Amino acid sequence: MTRRNAIVSVLIGASCYGLLSPLVKLAYQDGYDPQAVTMGQFLISFVLVFAAAHFYRNHYRKLTRKSVALLVILGIVSSGTTIFYYEALQFVSSSIGIVLLFQFTWMVVVIHSVVTRVMPSMRQWLSVLLILIGTICAVKLQGQGAAGSAAAGSSATTIGYLLGLLSAVTYAVYLVLLERVH
Repeated sequence: MTRRNAIVSVLIGASCYGLLSPLVKLAYQDGYDPQAVTMGQFLISFVLVFAAAHFYRNHYRKLTRKSVALLVILGIVSSGTTIFYYEALQFVSSSIGIVLLFQFTWMVVVIHSVVTRVMPSMRQWLSVLLILIGTICAVKLQGQGAAGSAAAGSSATTIGYLLGLLSAVTYAVYLVLLERVH
């Protein structure tokens, strides 16, 4: 993947998740729970993937058992991202939820470094540092906003932060594993 395609992919992903968060919050306000929202998304995704698979069935015949196993693992890991993210949105705002999810960017650098045993470049370390500084600033600003700084320290908010970070971990693992699919 070229650098330009990677940037465009991240922008598209950010836009999709950025649009998804308020929709999930609206579903919660209408009385839906995270399980119902998640199952609805999985059902719609299954139908769309099944329909698209019809046009690519010749490609599936070329998959090895190892590739199929890896695709199953990828599906499980990406499902974890959705589940953790939707659960986090019960406890934190949409904007904090997306900030937490996008911690995957530096997590990919760390996981990739551990898996490949190659140290990140100085540019990558600088990027990680800037992402972390931006995240701290965003979380502090959000905590001083409408929710108030007292709510930022509540146990429910802490649970939301942890679930948001878990969604980032699963997404980072998904991206690292995705490199291995042939």
